[in-house]
Amino acid sequence: MEKIKQFKTLLGAGLCLVSLSACQTTGQTNPIYDKIPGKMQASVKERQNPELEENFLTKFLDGIDFKGDLAKKDYKFSKDVKALKQKEKSLGLTGNRQDFEKAVLRLHDESSLVGPGYDYLKKYINRVANKLLQHYSEAHIDPPVTFLITDKNYYTARMSTFNLLTLPTGTLLNIASEDELAAILAHEMSHSIFRHMNSEVWEKLAAKGVRSGLYTLGALISNKLGVDATATGIVTSLIDDPVSDYYTNVLAYEHKREDELEADLLAVDMLYNAGYNWNSVLTYIKKVSAQTPHNEAEETAKGWFRSYAFSHPSGKVRYQNAKYYIQKEYRREIVNLPRLKTDAYQRHVFQGVGFKAIERRLYFNQARLAFEKKDLKTAEQKIRLSLRGKVNDPDSTIRLLFYKIRKAQGKNNKAIKNLEIAANGPEPTYEVFDILLREYENIKMWDKAIVAHKLAKRKFPISETSYMATLIKYQVMARKDKDALYTLQACENNRQNTKENKRMFHTCQFSFNDAMAEREGRKNMTASETYKNGFTSSRIPGSATKLSFLIAQLN
Repeated sequence: MEKIKQFKTLLGAGLCLVSLSACQTTGQTNPIYDKIPGKMQASVKERQNPELEENFLTKFLDGIDFKGDLAKKDYKFSKDVKALKQKEKSLGLTGNRQDFEKAVLRLHDESSLVGPGYDYLKKYINRVANKLLQHYSEAHIDPPVTFLITDKNYYTARMSTFNLLTLPTGTLLNIASEDELAAILAHEMSHSIFRHMNSEVWEKLAAKGVRSGLYTLGALISNKLGVDATATGIVTSLIDDPVSDYYTNVLAYEHKREDELEADLLAVDMLYNAGYNWNSVLTYIKKVSAQTPHNEAEETAKGWFRSYAFSHPSGKVRYQNAKYYIQKEYRREIVNLPRLKTDAYQRHVFQGVGFKAIERRLYFNQARLAFEKKDLKTAEQKIRLSLRGKVNDPDSTIRLLFYKIRKAQGKNNKAIKNLEIAANGPEPTYEVFDILLREYENIKMWDKAIVAHKLAKRKFPISETSYMATLIKYQVMARKDKDALYTLQACENNRQNTKENKRMFHTCQFSFNDAMAEREGRKNMTASETYKNGFTSSRIPGSATKLSFLIAQLN
């Protein structure tokens, strides 16, 4: 009985020690303006996330291996960093990090709008961003920021891991001044300056440190009290799950919310330095918060952990944080608060070539609303206005809507033509190819399906397994048996390298066999029946020798 009491005491003490590392979290995100000694720009270096580089601690924790069932919970910093670096080169794309992220955006149907009007707007946005950076000597963003304008109706902006800043047209339409635009850009660029994108990796490493401490504690308890190691392992596992959840679902989000507060305050400093109205940060926070309200009742109803599952603090906390920071640091400068630069913004965005690009999206939205109301005549008129008479304009979002209008009108060939135009443009979305390939399959245009599928692979980071398996299917259905076997042989050549490549080979085999069975009109063809045209007695290809033999037969 005495040993059990000692065990409980030590276990409780261990839990307290582990939880001390997370005592900074109080259950909600509070303003941080009063924790900053002076202006935020003077504290950037000490608040920056470290670069993703190995050090003594990362190597030490990487050297700890979890065994058995715990192996799936293991985390290797070096492996994660290596994966991020490989991502930069990205599956046969150009090797440029931002090109990869553009492809990922298109994969999720968010392409960059292209054309002279959008180029003009991006140059204007770039000038404002450069002005902000030129007046802040500590700003170092590598690689330089690339701006994309996307076709979304909401008011927001987003900075990606590799400094790709996306601005939806809805944001540009709802900005009132150049100062407000500067506030949005300064906030997003602050994330890069603080290296907030590295937070997730460091949180994972911290979680592993806590987990390692828990299991070390369990082992010490076993040795001290002579408690069965298995029993201690079970108890430690029971502790591990809630602590791991705490780090993953609570502390990580707490830090992400604090990242937002930091970015707001640095944005104030950047606007002041560049001669913009720094109160525009408050305008930005008001607008973006009104669009994404935090429903506290709903959060509470869904449970305590659910209330933390937001990467941004509430609009109220953000507004108070920035407002009180401005009062604390800029109360004397308020007499020299610059006038809002509304004329400059209006001139660039709502006049001339810039407005023509924006106007195009307005026509598109009118066409979309008419289509939703099944007013196909008005929808076609408005979509033609958005194309501005350009027969081969490749804009993906416009062409997709025109495709849907044509399909609803029963004009299938013209519908497909819209998809083909978009697919051959510079910024197609993956949805374009997904629908186009299904259309080709439906009308059995296999040769065109092969060409479109290869084009999609050049434009998107599609997995090799998915690409090869689908290509084999199209080649078989097009009766290009030799090409299909060559593709299958390419899968075979990679078979010995990794488990993933072995899975790829088997997936390709199944695709080959299923396509051959479908082509010959048999649902359950046997192995010996697979090659009805020329290979009646041949088995399903399963080795390089058999594949070479079958290719030789075709020749």
